[in-house]
Amino acid sequence: MIERSAHGDHEWIRVSNADGVVVVCFKAVATAIRENRFLQLQQELHALVDQEHAGPMILDFENKELPACHVVQSLLLRLHMRLEGRLKVCNLPRMTLWHFEFNGLADCLNIYATREDALAATTS
Repeated sequence: MIERSAHGDHEWIRVSNADGVVVVCFKAVATAIRENRFLQLQQELHALVDQEHAGPMILDFENKELPACHVVQSLLLRLHMRLEGRLKVCNLPRMTLWHFEFNGLADCLNIYATREDALAATTS
């Protein structure tokens, strides 16, 4: 797997490319929500989707703190629909994954334990 940084500077996300797949990591999701700046994070993601012409994308939460709230769920569902199923999510914290499973969101999204698992599913 070759991974390289791409797409310039973003305030809330880090973007790289791994084997032709856009990989997005979050700098501070919890902070964005606490500071009421989650809309900016959403706008960065939507602009990236538009820029990439809706190609495959992996959102890697890197097991960071992630509030299991409707705002995050709504964002993931909208991105999943915009990318027409080409969105993969990985490294969700255990409590967040449990929350998504409890609410049925896990059945709608392509959730993987690791980035490598998500990449393997994307490139196969």
